[in-house]
Amino acid sequence: MHHRQAGFSTILIVLMTAVVLIGVLTTNVSLTMNQRQNTSNEHASYTAVLASESGQETFRSRATATPFVLGIPACSGQPTSCYQAAYVTGLNTYLGNLGAIPVPGGTVTLTAASVSVSAIGELTGIDLLATSQIGQDTARIIRSYSAQRFSLNFPHVPGAVTSYPGVTLGGNATVGGLGLSNPNNTGTIPGYMTVQGNTSSTLSPGSMLTVTVPPQNLRQLGQLQIGSYIQLPTTQLGGAAGANATFKVVGSAGDQLSLQTVQVPPVVSSLASGPISLTRVLNGVSSNLGTQLNLSATESFYPGDQVSATVAGVTYTTTVTSVNGSAINTSGWPAGTPTVFPEGTAIVKSTNAIVTAGTYSGNNKQPSATTAGGVLSGTAGNALLAPPTNDALFQQIMGMTPTALKAGATVIDAATLATNNGTVSGLTWLNTGATQSINLNSTKLNGKGVLVVDGDLTINNNGNGACDFSGILFVRGNLRMQGNIQICGALVVEGAILSSSGVSAIGADSTDTNVSGTGQKVQYSPAAILDAIGGAGPYTFGAAQNWRQQ
Repeated sequence: MHHRQAGFSTILIVLMTAVVLIGVLTTNVSLTMNQRQNTSNEHASYTAVLASESGQETFRSRATATPFVLGIPACSGQPTSCYQAAYVTGLNTYLGNLGAIPVPGGTVTLTAASVSVSAIGELTGIDLLATSQIGQDTARIIRSYSAQRFSLNFPHVPGAVTSYPGVTLGGNATVGGLGLSNPNNTGTIPGYMTVQGNTSSTLSPGSMLTVTVPPQNLRQLGQLQIGSYIQLPTTQLGGAAGANATFKVVGSAGDQLSLQTVQVPPVVSSLASGPISLTRVLNGVSSNLGTQLNLSATESFYPGDQVSATVAGVTYTTTVTSVNGSAINTSGWPAGTPTVFPEGTAIVKSTNAIVTAGTYSGNNKQPSATTAGGVLSGTAGNALLAPPTNDALFQQIMGMTPTALKAGATVIDAATLATNNGTVSGLTWLNTGATQSINLNSTKLNGKGVLVVDGDLTINNNGNGACDFSGILFVRGNLRMQGNIQICGALVVEGAILSSSGVSAIGADSTDTNVSGTGQKVQYSPAAILDAIGGAGPYTFGAAQNWRQQ
C-alpha cells in the first residue's frame, strides 16, 4: 500500500511538472511571437517613416522640374488668412497634379499643411506634410521650406526692336521707340500706384515721412528699390492743389514706404490728403559732377542716347557719350543749364525704334513715323550688341543665362499655348521641340509677361491692335511677323543657332527679322515692361529647415 501511494505521488509530481513546463513553454512561445510581431510592427512603422522622409526629399527636385506658379491672390483689403488659404489651395492643387510618389510597398502623398506670407502677399514659406501608406502602416512627417519668387530685372534693351540679324520692315508696319519730343516720354510713370499719406506737416528738403500702400499695390511696392525716386502731389497751405514734390525711397516695411523729401514746390505745401497717386521716376539724378550724372536708373543708357532734364520749367538736352555703370557722361549741356541738377530730377532718355547688328531695310512710307525714335544698324548697332554665340547676347539683355531663366519659367509647348488661347502670363518658355520652329498663325498671341521662344517664330495674326501682348517677347531664333498684332514693351530677336536642347546658342543665323503687315507692330513701353516682370516667375524652395513627426 505504501509503495502504491509513493508511486502515485511520483506520477502526480511528474504530471504537475509537465503542466508547469507546458505553461512556461507556452508563455515563452507567446512572448516570442509577440516580440516578433512587435519587431515586425516596429520595422513596418520605421519603413513608413523612411518612406515619408524620402517623399520629402523628392519635393524640391519635383518643384524644379515642374515649377509652382501662382500670382498674388486677389485678397485686397482681406486679412492675411485670405492669402494663406489661397496659397494652401493652390499648392495642394499643384501637388495633386504632380501625383503620389511610389515607394516599395506603398505610396507617399504631399500636401501643404500651412504657409507663411509676406506683407505684400507673396509666399515666403511652406510646412509640407508627407504622408506614407505602407500596407496598414501610416507615417506623417512635416518639414518647413522657405519660398521665394523668381524675379527678373529690367532688360537691357537699346530699342523697341533689338535684333542681331538685319531687319526688314514692310507693308504699312511701324515700330515705335521713344524720342524726346514724344509727349508720353516724361521719364516717369504717372499713376504707378496709390498710397495713403500719413502726415499733414509742411514739407521741407530732408524731412522724413511714411506713406501706407494698399494691398492691391504691394506688388508695385516690391519693385521700388532703395535709392530710387518718386513724386507725390501736394496741397498748398490755403487748400489749393500744389505741384508734385520729389522723394527718395529710403526703406519699406510691410505696407509702409519710408521716404525722404528731396524737392518741394516753391509754394509752402504739405502732402495731399486721402488716397494719392504716386508717380515713379524711371531715372533720377542721385548726384552730378560736371558732365557726369550718377543715376538711380531703371532703364539702360547707351552712347548716342538723347537725354533731357527739366528744371524750373526749362528743359535742357544733350547726348550720352559714354556709360559707366550707373553713371552717364554727356557731350555737355547747352549754355544756361544749371551747374547742378537737384537730386531726384527725372532724366528723360530717347529709345531707338530698331537696333540691329545687320542691315535695315525700311518700307519708305513716312520713314520718320515708321521708325519713331530712329534706327541704329550695321556698325552702330553692332557696337551695342554682343553676338548670340555662347549666349552672350541673351545674358547681356536678360542679365542671366538661358539655363537659369528657363529654370524659373513655366515651360510649355505650342499645343499648350493653343489650349490657353494664346494667352501668356508671367515668365514663360515656349518649347519649339525638335524642329526648333513654331508657327502661331492660328494662335493669337495675347496676355502679359515675358515669353521666350527657343527657336524660330512665325506670327500671322490679327489682334485688337492695341497692346495685344504686353511685356517682352524674346525670340532665340529668327522671326517673321505679319498681321496687325501689336506688342507693347520690347521685342528681341537673338538670331541664334541653338543646340539640340534649345538652350545653348552655338552660332548665329543672319536671316533677317521680317516685320510687316498693318499698323504699329511694336511700341517701346517701360511701364508695360515693369508691369510684366513684376512677380513674373515661379517660386523656388530652399532647403528644409526642420522636421517633425505628426
